[in-house]
Amino acid sequence: FTLLCPMLLPVCWMILMVPPSVVNWCTDLIGHNIVPSCLCSCSNWRNVQQFLMVEAMRFAVDEINNSSNILPNITLGYQLLDNCSMEENFHSILHLLSDTEVDVLYVWHDPSKYLPTALAIIGPGDSTAATNAPFYRLAFFLQIDFFDSVQMLANKRLYPSYFCTVPSTLEQTRAILRLMQRFSWTWVAIVGSSTDYGQESMQLFLDMSATYGVCVPYLHTITTSPQDTMRILAEIMAVNVTVIFAEDTVVESFFQVAVNQSIEGKVWVASNTWSVSTRVAAVSGILKTGTVLGIAVKERPMPGFEEYLSKKFQSPAPHTGSNGLMTSCMGLTAKQILSYTGTRVSYGVYAAVHAASEALNLALGCKPNLCERKRIYPWQVRRCHATHCWPSFSVEWGRMGPFSVCSEECSLTARKERGSQKCCFQCIPCAPGMFTNKNPYTCQSCNVNEWWNPFEQRCLKREVEFLRWSDPAAMLLTCVSWLAVILTLGIIVLFLWYQDTPVVKATGGRMSLVMLVCLTVAYVNISLYIGKPFNLVCLIRHPIYAITSSICLSCMAVKSFQLVCIFKLARRLPSAYNYWAHHSGPVLTIVGFTVVDIIIQVTHCILTHPKATVDTSSFPDLILLNCSHSLQLLDIFYKTLLSLLAFLLAYLSKDLPPSYSEVRCIAFSALIFLVGWGFYLTVHVLELGRLSSVLKVLSILLSLLGITAGYFLPRCYIILIQPERNTATFFQNMIHEYTMGS
Repeated sequence: FTLLCPMLLPVCWMILMVPPSVVNWCTDLIGHNIVPSCLCSCSNWRNVQQFLMVEAMRFAVDEINNSSNILPNITLGYQLLDNCSMEENFHSILHLLSDTEVDVLYVWHDPSKYLPTALAIIGPGDSTAATNAPFYRLAFFLQIDFFDSVQMLANKRLYPSYFCTVPSTLEQTRAILRLMQRFSWTWVAIVGSSTDYGQESMQLFLDMSATYGVCVPYLHTITTSPQDTMRILAEIMAVNVTVIFAEDTVVESFFQVAVNQSIEGKVWVASNTWSVSTRVAAVSGILKTGTVLGIAVKERPMPGFEEYLSKKFQSPAPHTGSNGLMTSCMGLTAKQILSYTGTRVSYGVYAAVHAASEALNLALGCKPNLCERKRIYPWQVRRCHATHCWPSFSVEWGRMGPFSVCSEECSLTARKERGSQKCCFQCIPCAPGMFTNKNPYTCQSCNVNEWWNPFEQRCLKREVEFLRWSDPAAMLLTCVSWLAVILTLGIIVLFLWYQDTPVVKATGGRMSLVMLVCLTVAYVNISLYIGKPFNLVCLIRHPIYAITSSICLSCMAVKSFQLVCIFKLARRLPSAYNYWAHHSGPVLTIVGFTVVDIIIQVTHCILTHPKATVDTSSFPDLILLNCSHSLQLLDIFYKTLLSLLAFLLAYLSKDLPPSYSEVRCIAFSALIFLVGWGFYLTVHVLELGRLSSVLKVLSILLSLLGITAGYFLPRCYIILIQPERNTATFFQNMIHEYTMGS
């Protein structure tokens, strides 16, 4: 702190105004002893606190007078005045404002030459600072308070020479609101005394509460009247937390009534005027009322103060004085008193005296070992720099503390609907997929590229999903499909090399080559189901699969029909079969089946126009890139009909010679195709994200491999491994044996 003090004489006077309702202290300026003018109550611990404040001032003055660093060759003096009533207070003020030479008060023609009794005021040490300050302002007095500073006195334009050694009301109110916010208390009551401090503190709390999300349903002024207190308690019991801005004398009366009314389990938040008051703590049964959380100025050490008190206690004044009175009345040592009361308030007095001395030191232009002796006026002693100490409080107790809310907080999937106050509301569930993490009163949804994660309670970026080439499943399926391409190309070469052999002719000859080419195209087409889809791919990939598989099924159906005719119908209707066989019946049948399927696919593409789409509705956390192709019932029916036709015709030839296994191969191939086609339809109906693409490719591979492995590989086996069965003689003998047997 840096401060200022009065005129220059060998002695500078400072005034300490002791708080009211203690004892009436008289002043002995010669012996510096304070004699009580009324009896001391040994149970009144407030007297001990006042005693410590007086001794803290004496200690500070003695410390400064014995120091060579502050005010060298200058001796400070002080005068202690009673402040126990407004009448006494007013007389003291007039005495201080009077001129030192004539001891009268008059209107000054030149205020700059005004010489009052003293030039610095330490105190008053209670809530009357706002009442006293205007008088001292007129006389340019430096006033330093150590008890409470109401916010109006923080206006330096109106009160340029008022300072305090404790946090202002604004700072204290802000700290209490931070306490409310820390413990999530949004529904609190406020009570305060009728003093300037109490009224201003309540109004500040009310004005600032909205910023901290706190609602105040009850606001009352309390007095020492038990009837008024009972009425107020009956109202504020609807909340669990009550903030009290009042002096300890008023709070003491308040809690006495609360105890008598059997109030229990509440939280009381104390301002620094009573948070460490032994008077309030001594109220019988106060622990039953609940928990008190207080805002208090930090404890500060005063080196040497305990030794200073102990020396005085050991050597009391020869006549009845405060030292002898405290020793005999209380029967306590200095250490016991300090350990019980602490030095929060007395340190404020100590700091105020040092601040005033520093200000005087600055005004006198003192050097390390010398101060210039000159006359100092009040207006010269007004510069002061003070550092406020913030109150502190615990974080941990609130984790297990009581709740004090009007309404429980809504979940993020419900919106608030206002009630009578902003802290009172109803929780209305939002529609599925909606939440209130931006505005608690409005349900909203995430952006189209985001999704709501209920566990993390926030919107997360959606993953764009399609069957990528780097996916292990895609890589495996691609390898299988291209191996199948190599296999079919190898079969084509083999069939071309052995095209004149009975096995190749029996398999279909040129018709089998058409089937192999279609299978090769279908295997290559599988690659179009992998990677990011685009419009052209979506337009052609299903028609290619549909048409090539229809050609293969048509060829197998025709081949099955030929076998049935050769072995069962040729003898009964030889002319009909010969006419169909020699007039391109097989080719026309295959072309007819294929043309019908082409018409179905083209019509479907024209009507639905398949294209790449972005699916944001199937999965909340995924954006699916796929094709908009949808299967028509006609397409499903036609493909199913062809595969069933091939299977049934082959089944009718089940009693052909055992060594003639072609019909069994057709039946097996058609059956595998039916299974794969059914799997394909099922996957198409169920949207499984990237898995759908994998399963579609797998079902296509299954249906195509069924034809390749079931129909062509047995023929390759005969050609390469059993060439003796690939002769005209073998086939003639087999047919002859079947004919003779039937």
